Amino acid sequence: MTKADLTKGRRQYDYRDALLMSDNGVAQALVDFIAFALVAVVAVAIPIVAHFVAPALGYAFCFAICALITVYGRPLIPGVVLFAFAFQNLFVSIISPLIEDIDTFKALKGYSFVLVISLWLCVIGRYVFVRLRRYGTTTRLITLTFGVQALVAVYFLLGLTGTPFAAVVYLRNLILPLCLFQIALVVSTESKVDLSWIMIPISALLAFYGYLEFFYREHLFELINANTFLTWNMNDLINSNFFVKEMEKTGRVMRDFSEAQMFDFLNLSLLADLGLRFYRTLGPPFSSISYAYGILLSLILLIGHRRYVAATLTFPILILIGSKGALVTLLFLGMSIALSARAPRLLLPVLAIVLSVYAAVVIALGRASGDYHVLGLIGGLMDFARAPWGAGLGASGNFAIDPTRIDWPKAQALGHTDIAVESAIGVLLQQMGVCGGLLLAFYVHVARTGLMIHRRCGDAAVRVFSLAVPLLLVNGLFQEEALFAPLAFASVFMCLGCAIGRNAEVLDRSVVQPESKQ
Repeated sequence: MTKADLTKGRRQYDYRDALLMSDNGVAQALVDFIAFALVAVVAVAIPIVAHFVAPALGYAFCFAICALITVYGRPLIPGVVLFAFAFQNLFVSIISPLIEDIDTFKALKGYSFVLVISLWLCVIGRYVFVRLRRYGTTTRLITLTFGVQALVAVYFLLGLTGTPFAAVVYLRNLILPLCLFQIALVVSTESKVDLSWIMIPISALLAFYGYLEFFYREHLFELINANTFLTWNMNDLINSNFFVKEMEKTGRVMRDFSEAQMFDFLNLSLLADLGLRFYRTLGPPFSSISYAYGILLSLILLIGHRRYVAATLTFPILILIGSKGALVTLLFLGMSIALSARAPRLLLPVLAIVLSVYAAVVIALGRASGDYHVLGLIGGLMDFARAPWGAGLGASGNFAIDPTRIDWPKAQALGHTDIAVESAIGVLLQQMGVCGGLLLAFYVHVARTGLMIHRRCGDAAVRVFSLAVPLLLVNGLFQEEALFAPLAFASVFMCLGCAIGRNAEVLDRSVVQPESKQ
């Protein structure tokens, strides 16, 4: 295999960068993004509006739009998904005064998942009939993903016998990254999808919204009906008297929702003496943690495409949100990229050692201080030890139980919770047992495949998304959102699927036509 073969995918990958060096290229890129934005807005907004006429009509429109995109605009699919994850709740917020009941509100928030499943049915349905036989790597990974999905389905059926609603919620959480990965592999293998021309403007929009919210929060919230959205979003907590019970436990009285969003700098009590308190930036997803991972995804992509100025302007938003998990992930990612550039052979062993030490230190400190996330992780590990075969989806986790049912003082005294909460890994192991370990092993295998591809083609995006996968998995030890928020692991895994699919033939050629030793 010649050097020209190895760099073929990279030339396709960088063609828009060359266009952007000319005035005509900038204009063309702008026209392309406007066209994409119109498609994305239609895909997100039309089903939501149609839902008010009839829910069935909304779902029908969603599937029909996805079918049209699959036929006429397959390269746009990953970008449309990311746009939906980032901005769908903003659309829901704008029309939230029209919502009459909590079931309608929850259904509207769930349209991003309906969008993904519709796209998956269209893309994979076509794949079954028109298999990508030329690309062995893509075919093997898609087939392996089907096997993992089957495991998740078995534990979903088991969970239905106990907690049906929670089982459905965790089916969505676990199946989402797998479906997105398959979509990305198929679409990118066929079309060599370059996400940069879509994601860089989306990253700019995410960052701009964050600054706008920080400096003009009240005016922005009034404009987009954010307080109405937040009232609906906290409906379950209000009905469970969560805020009343918090007042009884802590003595803290919250007069309105905005007071629940105040936090110390970097959300650390150690820094409370600085007197730096902010409203936590929620972003267009209306979830600070989800928004933090959206910004992290933007930074990963900007760094992967060497847009360092844009990354520097985006980074302060991560500080304003105050998500320690996202910040730690970004720190480790930067260290990993530097190590892979200077000592690639040491990357995997050093990364494994550093992450193991980090996890051990956090667990030790968290157990000593009674940290909720660590106590929830230990609770999940203890349940896993008692029943390594798994209890079924929905048997534990933040989305499965009423948070007011958790007796945190008791958990701190015992050193663990009764069931897994606040920890994606703890929840996964309790729900799926050893098969949860197989799911994690599959994620690591895909990341390793990505690094192998990077060594052969030099695509920076493959490297950065491959490295982000194990970092998010470790972060999932101490946070459910790291693996279950759509803008977190699912989006990163989809981007990795795009990067692998775009370069899959490079790896296949290296297998079919070994490089000469001369």
